[in-house]
Amino acid sequence: SSGHVCLAARAIIAMQVLLESLILASDVATLGSFVVLCHKLRQTSTCAGISLQTVLCLALTRALHATSHWMGMHYRPRSLPDFPYKAMDYLNAVVSLGVVVYAVTSFGPSYEAQKDSFGGKLLAKVGLMDLDMKPRNPVQQGSKWGFLYVIIVVLSFAWYSVRPGTYAFNTGMFCCVYEVMTAIALLPQLWMFWTDKKVSSALANFVALTALNRFFTLSFWVLIPWAFPWATPSNRTNQMISEAGNLLILADFMYYYIQARLQGKTEIVLPSHSDEV
Repeated sequence: SSGHVCLAARAIIAMQVLLESLILASDVATLGSFVVLCHKLRQTSTCAGISLQTVLCLALTRALHATSHWMGMHYRPRSLPDFPYKAMDYLNAVVSLGVVVYAVTSFGPSYEAQKDSFGGKLLAKVGLMDLDMKPRNPVQQGSKWGFLYVIIVVLSFAWYSVRPGTYAFNTGMFCCVYEVMTAIALLPQLWMFWTDKKVSSALANFVALTALNRFFTLSFWVLIPWAFPWATPSNRTNQMISEAGNLLILADFMYYYIQARLQGKTEIVLPSHSDEV
């Protein structure tokens, strides 16, 4: 009957609005992560515990994501206006890059360069870093900061060679670089966490909000056929693989984060190898 058809149409519209709200929710989570980080810097007046490698890499991913709008590659909402999506992405890009500049210019001397040593052991084996992980010359400094981006380039080409979908090289590599960079951006910060074993509430929330962003994004791509069965984006599979991988990388830390929060603890204490069975 017409009544049932009308009810079904309203249900679909409600589902579409709810689904596309997940993208905005993911953007809000991203903004919240950088707000938390900025508050931590202002409150403690130190970069201690922060991986600037991670913060810079995350900021670059937000800048890349923002450019996807004028490249015509960003998802275009069908039920909600396009403006909030663009505004949030541009805001996140500006805020994230601003946090990097703020951290370096205001609290640079407190940066724990020796602890922010993701890839340092490998670099030490090939003679590009001293064993104490403290860069002492421009070559060592460049090697330390370049290591992460060498990995990004190598993995991006590897991902491009097996990634489902048919894209021109330029747009395909853009997507691959963005997806790989997003996936491994938090590895230096997680490395510092597992080195220190103790994580402050602010930094734990910073990572948790990033994980929430990825959960909302994955939920969007998983549920989209139920809201738009006639117009499912061709890159849905790629996005689900990418976001599921992102969450898998964070799963170990998030287990201890949730456990600590359920126990009413603010500081996250990670187990040492000797504590593990």
